[in-house]
Amino acid sequence: MSVLFSGDFHASFSGKISSVTKRTLKKKYRSKKYSCINYHIILGDGSFMWPGNYIHDLANYETLARRKFPVLCVLGNHDPILGMTNLSEVDIDIGETVYQIYNNLFVAFLKRGVENNCGYQY
Repeated sequence: MSVLFSGDFHASFSGKISSVTKRTLKKKYRSKKYSCINYHIILGDGSFMWPGNYIHDLANYETLARRKFPVLCVLGNHDPILGMTNLSEVDIDIGETVYQIYNNLFVAFLKRGVENNCGYQY
């Protein structure tokens, strides 16, 4: 299994989406390594779902959907989902549910301050 990590993605504003497109990743890591990627984890500031930014978010989701692996986001200080109550929660077998924000390509945010089955709070 292989995991792609990125951080401070700011998907909607800074144009960093180009660094994680299917074409860019295949060029950088070659097709063989690219085909081994199972997850993309954004380490804070994925910045999806800013109010009034639906069109940019949709374009980013479409770009990410061309890849074969899901996106998991760690909440950062520039993630507008904090405080939202209308998000779907799904169980992906990691010990706690996640906030799913997009269906066609699985994009989800991990929760903050949740105690897992082993008694650790993260």
